[in-house]
Amino acid sequence: MLVHPDDAIPAATEHDCSLVVDLGRAPASTYDGWSRKVGCPVMSLFDLNAGTEDLHLTRELLEFGMGEVVDQFGIDWWDVLVQSIVPQIQQLILLRRLAV
Repeated sequence: MLVHPDDAIPAATEHDCSLVVDLGRAPASTYDGWSRKVGCPVMSLFDLNAGTEDLHLTRELLEFGMGEVVDQFGIDWWDVLVQSIVPQIQQLILLRRLAV
C-alpha cells in the first residue's frame, strides 16, 4: 500500500497488505509505531534511494530533453523549466525500484 504524506495510516483491520510504503519521510520510530498499528512492515519510499547512482540516473533522463526546446535567443527552455519536475522524476525512479 502506498500512503501519501497527507493521509493517515489505516488500522490493520481496514486493509489487507504485506507492506506499507510512505511517499514521504519520517523518523524510524514513527515507522516502528505504524508497523505495530497496521500489522506489517512500514517504510519510506526514500529508503530505496541509491545515493549518487540516482543523481546520475536523473541526469541521464533529463538529458533527453536538452537542446530540444531552444528559442531564437538560444535559451534552452527545457533546462530552465525542468528543475520544477526533478523531485517527481526522482520519486518515479524510486517507485520503479520498488516495483522491481
